[in-house]
Amino acid sequence: METLVSSELGHRLKLLRQRLGVTGAQMAEEADIPLPVIKKIEQGYTANPGFYVAEKLIVRYGVNANWLITGRGEIFVESPELEKQLIEAKAEVREKESLIQMLQRAMVSLKKTKRGAQQPDVTPVFGLFSPNLVTSVTTRIYGTPVNG
Repeated sequence: METLVSSELGHRLKLLRQRLGVTGAQMAEEADIPLPVIKKIEQGYTANPGFYVAEKLIVRYGVNANWLITGRGEIFVESPELEKQLIEAKAEVREKESLIQMLQRAMVSLKKTKRGAQQPDVTPVFGLFSPNLVTSVTTRIYGTPVNG
């Protein structure tokens, strides 16, 4: 059984994740840190995870090294440009998630109408997607492309 070592660094790592709006798995992937390492730090079972973890968090997220190590100062290095990029990236992710949901709904709709004799007009549904994507999806469902 592992011994609880320190929860201060773990608390700061969890706070960082919450401020970034990411899960442990997302942080692990984005910062290239093994998920078990992140979990052990957050749970307080790793007092000194090593410089490579701090370096990856600092570089990937613009974290203030002093805050990460000691808890003093601001969480992020003050960089208006970095903050702007983060806001833009989050907006882009939300937009892409919305488009994916629209595509999923459209595919469900197309599958339901597949049984009928008539292919639907997909122009309103697929208007936001590239013609290649529309062709690929409709060919997969109908065996031939649907004109949109």
